[in-house]
Amino acid sequence: MWQFLKNLPFIRLFQKPEIDTEELKEERWVADFSKPHRARFVPELGDTYESVLSKQGLSLTLQKGYQLAWVEDPLYRYSDVIIEGKLRLEARGSYGAVGFQFRRTDDSSYYSFLLSSKGYFRFDVLFNGTTMPLIGWTEAPNFHGDEGEYNAVRIIALGDKFTIIINDKWAGEIVDDTIPSGKVAFAVVSYEAGTVNITGHLHALTLDSRLIEVEAVHLRWNRFIKVDEEARFRLAETFLAMNQPLSALVQIKRIWKTAGTPRNQQELLFAARCAMQLSLYDEAEEYLDHCLEADIDSEESRNALAEKAKLLYLQSRYADLEEHAKGALEIFPQDPILHTLLGHAYINLGRPDLAAEAYDKALSLDNENALIAQNAGSAYERLGDGATALERYLQAGRLFLNSENYNDLALVIPRVLDLGSKDPQAHSLAGKYYFAIEDFHRAEKELALADRVGDEADTGETSADAAAGGVGGEAGGAAQ
Repeated sequence: MWQFLKNLPFIRLFQKPEIDTEELKEERWVADFSKPHRARFVPELGDTYESVLSKQGLSLTLQKGYQLAWVEDPLYRYSDVIIEGKLRLEARGSYGAVGFQFRRTDDSSYYSFLLSSKGYFRFDVLFNGTTMPLIGWTEAPNFHGDEGEYNAVRIIALGDKFTIIINDKWAGEIVDDTIPSGKVAFAVVSYEAGTVNITGHLHALTLDSRLIEVEAVHLRWNRFIKVDEEARFRLAETFLAMNQPLSALVQIKRIWKTAGTPRNQQELLFAARCAMQLSLYDEAEEYLDHCLEADIDSEESRNALAEKAKLLYLQSRYADLEEHAKGALEIFPQDPILHTLLGHAYINLGRPDLAAEAYDKALSLDNENALIAQNAGSAYERLGDGATALERYLQAGRLFLNSENYNDLALVIPRVLDLGSKDPQAHSLAGKYYFAIEDFHRAEKELALADRVGDEADTGETSADAAAGGVGGEAGGAAQ
């Protein structure tokens, strides 16, 4: 009888329709944490994490270091959506972050926004288990880091465009079309090893996936609300640090598009560096010239002079580089970069004598720079001064070894052994290099030669005599 009644039309009017959890939903939903059945999130308890619902919101606690945990809203998928939440992290002296995952298709594919306990945010996409950073750690505007304070976060996702607002301040933007839609989750992560006690709190949450509203809010924040110039510049710095000079340059140009915004020296210098990485040399030179015109005595101008010297070198304009570097050194005579680039100009103009002098001056100003010492060694070798060349190569080699830069050290070792076949320091350096790269047979051989040559040196032959004599004897054969 009941089955018959259930099939009657008027009975079906009172039946609650089943929820399709995979539906692409357009709605405005406000989480009601005071009533668990209206909060959607389901509390979970694991071995090293626990999520709890209360009238104050959703809390997720981690007890294990280097752990990422999340609590998913099991209802509905969203594509275009505005996610608004109030976040707080009780790190208790540890380093961690709190945020959202959205457009989750599964545990291996989603977008991730995180706000750290140090006041920085990042934005990534995880696709098929591979993380692709979209915005690296960037300083958050107006960060609230005091105990008990929340940070208001708004993420606007419209198609492939994402805008991040933190505490009612524009923080960043990115374009990416990796994942079109998915579910939303609250996430907490710990970045320290061992036992931790980190709790992330979600105090309020609103999801608005009505397309007309998403478009309106996106337009408001990207067209009508003036973006703070410092926030754009911070984002540009992040992009350049991520080796994305084009994205960085776009942000600088958007600063300049704002009506009444002058181009300051810091921005011009930064834009020039971006353009140089993109091989836009004419554009880079224009930025540098404008930077120098603004204030020739500033620190930015000093850097701009060095950058222009690099620019001329990259274009093989060695005569122009010589003229520019000489003029720049009249203003900033203690700049090792300018002296180094002047040396590059001389070496390419066929003047190794002047190049060696310029490199030595640069090395006196920056005596921990192995590359300058290596360049000086090359210049002296071209001059036929093997003894001085060996000294510079040995200095470069030791610096490369101390910094564990074995790739560049590999280029120095043949020159050291060629010029210092009877110098114990040369064989000692070679032995340490081969030991570092775990070529123990050659390391043992070179260190034995260092001892033998050292004993022979005690009889009266100097390393300068050996360097002047070139390669020879048993030690020379060992260097092959």
